[in-house]
Amino acid sequence: MAILDDSTILQAKALRERAGFMVLDKHAIIAVRGPDRLEWLSGMITQECKSMRPGDSRYAAAVHEKGKLFGDLFVHANADELLVVAPSATAADLVDHFEKHIIMEDCEVALASALRALTVQGPEASRHKGATAFSADRLGRGGIDFVCDVSELDAKRAELESAGVMEVSERAWEIARVEAGIARFGVDFSTDNYVQEANITDRAVSFNKGCYVGQEVVCRLQMRGHVRRQLVALVLDGEPVEVGATLDGDAGVVTSSLWSPALEKSVALAMVKWSVAQESKKVTVAGREAAVVSRPVQ
Repeated sequence: MAILDDSTILQAKALRERAGFMVLDKHAIIAVRGPDRLEWLSGMITQECKSMRPGDSRYAAAVHEKGKLFGDLFVHANADELLVVAPSATAADLVDHFEKHIIMEDCEVALASALRALTVQGPEASRHKGATAFSADRLGRGGIDFVCDVSELDAKRAELESAGVMEVSERAWEIARVEAGIARFGVDFSTDNYVQEANITDRAVSFNKGCYVGQEVVCRLQMRGHVRRQLVALVLDGEPVEVGATLDGDAGVVTSSLWSPALEKSVALAMVKWSVAQESKKVTVAGREAAVVSRPVQ
């Protein structure tokens, strides 16, 4: 088992109990502009955007016509544009998908390469919101995003550090994420998955918003009651299991795995068959017993 250094443990604790910040280097910003932007984007993603006002935010997903994911995303509204914060790995494909569906609407979509997102996460994050941040709960304990020009990032870092907010590493972020049972695109789910499989439906989907690309499939899967597989969180004693380890009986595969300093146990996320995706059920992974839970660290 990899030994965690004191700094990483403190950073993960800050994300869990206070606040910590990180530049989202693995995310890109897509700008949507034009007078029809609100109604048009509402027809492209799983959340309603028509009623958004400057300062508002939405967590959502974008899906193909056949229902599979482009990825999850946050939408932040400025006075004259919508800023879509999406995983860099899928951003170019998402722009192409968006542009293909601009027919008569007066709007335009483009990667905003000069912009970056800096996020503050934790139960005390909102204390640092000020007038320029957007609500964005990325780790299940409250959070905000700042969208800055690249040239402004150092100043924002200094501002947060002077306010007592700790910058956290990728490793500390991952600890806090898996402890919270939060799925990550490109790690725990991908473009091969449906929204329900990624287990982000409750956060990302409105079933009252009206039509959008891929809606028929998303709704049909929801009406069916469940999908064939779903991401779950696991807790087990001892060292972390390997990513890629399988559950006995070919019941699923581990997608994220690490040691939790908060629990002093191992925690993991796994894509499993629906029959085992039930809270409090015991499963066996790599020959070891694990408990299926909704959230490893409360």
